[in-house]
Amino acid sequence: MVRWIRYLPATPDPYRIELQLNLAWALAHQFHFADARQLLDAIDAMVAIQTTPLPRATWVKQRVVRAICEAFADNISGSITLVEPLLKEVPCNDVWVDGLVCNILSYCHLALAHPQRTLDVQQRFPMGMAKNRNMFIEVYRAFVLSLAYLRQGNLDEAERQATQAWQQAEQQTGSHSSSGATLAPLLATIAWIRGEGDAAHALLTPRLGMIDDCCPADGVSLCYAILARWAQINGQYDDAHALLIHAEQLSLRRGWWRVRIDLLAERVKLFLDVEDTHSARQCAHTLAGLAQDANNLIAHWQSALSESRLLLAENQPQAAATRLDAVIIEQEAHGETLFALRVRLLQAAALWRAGKTRQAAMTCKPALALAVQHKMARSLHEAGHELPALLRWMREHLAPDDNITEAENLLGISSQPDTLRLTEREQQTLRLIAEGNSNKAIARTLGISVETVKWHLKQLYEKLEVNGRIQAVNQARKRGLLV
Repeated sequence: MVRWIRYLPATPDPYRIELQLNLAWALAHQFHFADARQLLDAIDAMVAIQTTPLPRATWVKQRVVRAICEAFADNISGSITLVEPLLKEVPCNDVWVDGLVCNILSYCHLALAHPQRTLDVQQRFPMGMAKNRNMFIEVYRAFVLSLAYLRQGNLDEAERQATQAWQQAEQQTGSHSSSGATLAPLLATIAWIRGEGDAAHALLTPRLGMIDDCCPADGVSLCYAILARWAQINGQYDDAHALLIHAEQLSLRRGWWRVRIDLLAERVKLFLDVEDTHSARQCAHTLAGLAQDANNLIAHWQSALSESRLLLAENQPQAAATRLDAVIIEQEAHGETLFALRVRLLQAAALWRAGKTRQAAMTCKPALALAVQHKMARSLHEAGHELPALLRWMREHLAPDDNITEAENLLGISSQPDTLRLTEREQQTLRLIAEGNSNKAIARTLGISVETVKWHLKQLYEKLEVNGRIQAVNQARKRGLLV
């Protein structure tokens, strides 16, 4: 179609302009940014040689289609410059254009860490014209609304927005449409946060090809982070790494620097989980360079989070905690509640390791309240092995608080140590380290990789609430796990 349209006379015929705008819009949604820009530039060139400007409605449509192209290409500042002035045109008696303006401006606000502004912009969308609504507009509207509520920590409303649009789209297009691929990463993320890993995995894996082809950048980032974590907790380290590499290659081809930053942060965590500090530091260094060039708050937060994880791995817990002070303040000021919850839990773990017990508890309490309210079991699990010990201290030394008990329930822990359960592989690994075997020897004995051995050790340390092999063996003997 792009090649064919070049043979048409280069005249500002209204039908030709309409065709080029629609084609540019479609190409932007398929991430063919160069072709989309070429069509839009051609319209500008045609109009420039005419004395009559474009009709106002056509001009608005052209501007918003260009804004979509720039936003999807991760040129957020360029997009918001184009689209923000168009908000005063809404409503413009064209529901499609109204939806495009509201959706893409909302998307830009999310990229700039302003979820509440996203919700405010969507209030401008004319709701009284339901008969004329476009399903594509509705799906993208649900995507930005759901993502905004998710980032604010409101999982119930995020799920409601995505599920409602999902069900409506499936009635018209079936279960494996681009609409489903757009919304699946959000619903999978909500399931994951609640500890429903298998459900999250089942939502994503049948739609991976469509997600690669159609899903916006933020959805792709969520998708591969969840799949990598699912592989990781199942001891499939190589698969987790391959998933993140695949997604990073996709982000490089499309110029998605925000996705790449998110994926690098995931890789830092993945490498540290198997004690590969060298590779983690390399990823963190690349991430820091990208964040510095990007001048984007979320990028800087991801960089700070990765630096803090490295400091913890290098046994500098106080420095790790201090690195996160400004991040938490900024995130909570911007309404990025979910991100702030994760950072608070990490900072609490660092403070606990630094011996700042009461400060750790005070840092942890606001995060616990939100985690318990929305049943964020996985967010608590991902906080690390320090959290159960911190919760026990809080239960024993602070005023009674139902959130502490509920958090322990979400973690599946008990005040009785003999209720601890280990998987068969963890039991095998425990016996082998008690016998003095190295990681390589354990890998040979069990027929697994050294990285997978490191993963099982990390799981053991978290369950036993220890920091090393000797402590693990001693604690296991105290609990009757070794005879």
